[in-house]
Amino acid sequence: MKHWFVLLIWIGTLAAVFLFVGRGWWLPSNGAGDSAEIDHQFLIIITVLGAVFAIAQISTGYLVQRFRTASRETQAGASQSSYGLEIAWTVATAVIFFMLAMMGQYVWMRLSSQKAATSTVQVSRVIQRQQAD
Repeated sequence: MKHWFVLLIWIGTLAAVFLFVGRGWWLPSNGAGDSAEIDHQFLIIITVLGAVFAIAQISTGYLVQRFRTASRETQAGASQSSYGLEIAWTVATAVIFFMLAMMGQYVWMRLSSQKAATSTVQVSRVIQRQQAD
């Protein structure tokens, strides 16, 4: 009964990963010609974020398990900061999100430029004021 919290974290993580790996319940069939590129970009993003989620949750469960029975000296020592590690994971997170944003921007830019070149429609509008009687 001591390890119920760790098991809860890991079971919840496995359930969430299973829901996303199955993919039977999302992304309806392609309704437009360009939807395959957008869906592909979405799957890249959701895969990267899902991997980060799973790693973070599994690590959390491991650390809870590891330091659950540790002595007070070990627990206090484990709470000290590691500035190098903090800088590394902050930079890694920023790089990953920047790369995903640039990939998404490239897809949208390419699709919007193709649409504008092939299906540009000139629109004009006439405004007429109605006079009061």
